[in-house]
This record gives sequence, structure tokens and C-alpha cells, in this order.
Amino acid sequence: MIVLDVENSRLLDELTVKNGYATIRELIKSSGECIAGHIADSFGKTSAILFVCGKGNNGADGIAAAIVLHSQGYNVNIFIPSSIELSEEAMFYYNEAAAKNIPVVNEIGEYDIYIDGLLGTGFSGEIKSEYLEVIKKINNFHDKGKNVIAIDIPSGVNGDRGEVKGIAIKADITLALAALKTGYYLRDGVDFIGEVILFDIGISQDVYAQVEVAANIIDESNVKNMLPKRSNNSYKGSSGYLLTIAGSVGMFGAAVTAIRSSYYSGAE
Repeated sequence: MIVLDVENSRLLDELTVKNGYATIRELIKSSGECIAGHIADSFGKTSAILFVCGKGNNGADGIAAAIVLHSQGYNVNIFIPSSIELSEEAMFYYNEAAAKNIPVVNEIGEYDIYIDGLLGTGFSGEIKSEYLEVIKKINNFHDKGKNVIAIDIPSGVNGDRGEVKGIAIKADITLALAALKTGYYLRDGVDFIGEVILFDIGISQDVYAQVEVAANIIDESNVKNMLPKRSNNSYKGSSGYLLTIAGSVGMFGAAVTAIRSSYYSGAE
């Protein structure tokens, strides 16, 4: 459950390729399979799905997922803003989708599920031009109860700092690929990511060991492993004592919170 900034998230891919574990195209294929697998597990084949894809690898991930779902009989469509030029990898998967006659639509209509693959974690700044209208339309359908799923990060959220300048996709679920991102947990990001689900896209543990970790997520299992096991005959006095040094005149909220937490956990 490591959290990476944008630079080290990119480094994961670069080191994977450099060390010969996989190509970028293979990582995109794996990402697409993970995205498609989540949708197949969560929604029926009667759902109308729109993949909203940008020019880079984030868009390529979406197109790759659309190909997998289409092969399984799902009702999928692809939308790509008319003003963009696809990258080499996105164009590869776009051509594959075209060969399979997956519909490419020219506008954002009403669907049951919207998959956001517009911008990815590298975006910073403010949404402008055609992307602005696209995000407005998706958010409008989200507000009407339609499902919105973001690939790696909701478009418009800064992957490092979580800032949103103007507008961003309101996601119900964010499908984190390979690692959690710092932007999920900072500033505005918390209000836009929805539920986060992390997927292993096949990157070696040797590669993870070569990147700098920004933070770690602590969950219940981590805490249980850190706490010493008590005997059945133990009591608070036999389990050690806690001294809290905190607070100052007029600023005692954190101190009270810390002391209450210690008390409820059984410390003396």
C-alpha cells in the first residue's frame, strides 16, 4: 500500500521497460485487462459504457479496456476529443479498436457508465478548451446518478498535490494502476477520487524497490501486526505507560484528541 508521486510513478514504468520486464504496450494491455475485469465484475452486459479517452497512455489504457469488454459482449463506445492527436501507443490501440468495429462517437451522450481516461496523473494547471466541456457533461450525468470511473486519477486533479483549478471529473471509483498516488489524499483530491481500488498490473517487486516512496497507507492489518500480543491475564498496568506531551495555551485540541485515543485504546 505504498503511495508514489507522479515522478516515481513514471519511473516505475521506465524501470520496468529498462530492466526488460515488459514493454509499455504490454503494461497498457495489462492495465486494460484490470480495468475491464473490474467493470465486468461490477456491471452487467446490458449497461451502456462510454470510454472517454485522451491522447496519452491514460487514454490507451481506456481503449485497451474497451477492446477487452467488447470481445466479451459488452456494449462499449469510445469518445476521443476531436482536437487531440493520439500518441503512438494510443493510436495502436485505437487502430485495434477500429479493426474490431468498436463504435467511436462524436459527442458525450447519456450512458450508464463513463470511464474517464482523458488526462492521467501528469496533468497540472487548469482545464481548458474542449476538455472543459467534456468534463462538464460527464459531471452533469454523474449528478444525475450515472456511474463515473476514473482510470488512475480523475481528470483535472493534480497527481502530486491533489489540487483542482476550476473543474475536475467527479469519480465514484478511481482505479489505481500499479500504485496509489499522492494526489488522492491531498487538498481537493480527497473530494474527487471516490473509492480507490488498487490493481497490480504486473510490475516486478524489484522495480518497486528502486523508486522513492512518498508515504504508506496504514490499515487495520498493519496496526494489528505492529501491536504486541497481550496475554489473557494482562491488564493496563502490565502493558506499559504512555506519556503525552502536547498542546499549548489556547491550542489544546490535538492534545485532547491524542489523550482520548490513548485512553480508549487501553493505555494508562
